[in-house]
Amino acid sequence: MSKLCDNNEDKEKEIKAEFSEAIKELATDSLKMKACALYKNQRERDSMMEKGYNEEFYALENKYNLQYLEINKQLSDIINSGTAIPNFWKTTLENAKFFTINEKDKEVLKYLTNIEIKYDCEQNTKSFTTYFYFSENPFFEHKMLTKSYIFNKADDCYSICQATEIQWKGEAPNVKTFKKKVKKGKNISTVTKEKKVDSFFNIFDKKEGEDNEEEEKEDEEDKDNELNTEADFIQNDLIPFSMEYYLDLQKLGAIDDNLPDIDEDEEN
Repeated sequence: MSKLCDNNEDKEKEIKAEFSEAIKELATDSLKMKACALYKNQRERDSMMEKGYNEEFYALENKYNLQYLEINKQLSDIINSGTAIPNFWKTTLENAKFFTINEKDKEVLKYLTNIEIKYDCEQNTKSFTTYFYFSENPFFEHKMLTKSYIFNKADDCYSICQATEIQWKGEAPNVKTFKKKVKKGKNISTVTKEKKVDSFFNIFDKKEGEDNEEEEKEDEEDKDNELNTEADFIQNDLIPFSMEYYLDLQKLGAIDDNLPDIDEDEEN
């Protein structure tokens, strides 16, 4: 479970503890009993409203997610039909500036042909999987990399993620190899070591229960929200505003009635 979800539980416990302390200060046992009954009544009301609202909200959201899937498919068809837009997704990811993309990443991303998301609509949750499609390349055998974001309805946040374990043919772009001399007694030997570096492909390394030293050094609030921020960006920003990012317009609302008319026959 992510720390954001843990924080929700901690907040609930804190509120309950404050109520308990306040009730203890009441003058008579009768007042204390009534206060406890009122608190229980309020929590039952809140729980009923929250459950009913969330269930209807998830159902409505899933209804539209199914429609979005068709729109996303049209997006892919436009990008890749006929003469494909060169480096569309590589350029889009670079201009979005959400992920750290190093020079080695850029070489790999030249082979990225499509990004799409699919929702787990059967479960009436916001869980979804992102699919990254690649053409044949010298970096790995995978035709597709995936990352799944599992939504925790009870805590209203993404608490688990699962990702493809990439089998790199050579040195991974998120790893730097270096040699270091080690002295043991009078003997000096050279050993090869690896160091993790910032990379787009680090998103596939972050799985449930994994921590690393870099994450421990990050600001606590950033750590708590990292997975949820990433999930929100991919589904609500990167995909729907991919054209703006590709053109480096940074979501300035460039889609309007003032776009130039294009003769489809002339374009073809």
